[in-house]
Amino acid sequence: MIIYDIPEKEYRLRGKLRATLKALGYKFIQKSVWATPMPVEIELEAFLRKEALWGKVLAIKAVLSPEENKRLAKVFNLKDRVSEKR
Repeated sequence: MIIYDIPEKEYRLRGKLRATLKALGYKFIQKSVWATPMPVEIELEAFLRKEALWGKVLAIKAVLSPEENKRLAKVFNLKDRVSEKR
């Protein structure tokens, strides 16, 4: 899960972050909150460091039970792509 508050004056950077989150499989939950069941921590960290957003964006990783993971995968329509071992 990603939570951020990027000022309006940095709207281009905010747009770039949103586009990257979409490309990594994140889905919009509510204003400035995005989530994904995909294991994309390495890619996300690389992007955040490259764009000097590391420390400005709160990234939270949750450990899910296999049942919760299956349910989340259905919500994200990723049933075949998400491992139950996460």
